[in-house]
Amino acid sequence: MVEAKGNPHQTKTETERLTEKLKDDTLEAWQRRKIELRLKLKGEGWNPAKKLATSSMEKIRLLNAEFPEVWTMKRLSGQFKVSQEAIRRILKSKFQPSESHTQKREKKRSMQIREYKNSRLDRVQKTK
Repeated sequence: MVEAKGNPHQTKTETERLTEKLKDDTLEAWQRRKIELRLKLKGEGWNPAKKLATSSMEKIRLLNAEFPEVWTMKRLSGQFKVSQEAIRRILKSKFQPSESHTQKREKKRSMQIREYKNSRLDRVQKTK
């Protein structure tokens, strides 16, 4: 709880304080977006329900860098079925996985593909 200005006996919750702050017409767009996000998350950290693969994030960055007027945040969020906030964070992020991490991921992926193909072959042979 945060004490309200003026009357020390009256207290306001964080939500009430942020809601009041949103009514201020002098807020810039980024300030408004930050307050709205804090209200939406209700004190919890950023933890999106849908998490994209690294390759999808790379595609998002590439499309936006090559054709920013065509691949806007709104269009990217629709295409990849994630929120505009997620797209904003992906475009803002500079994270690049290490070379060893990338190699491990590729090795695991190729192993999964091999296992999948072998299981399909087994099923085909059993039906004959």
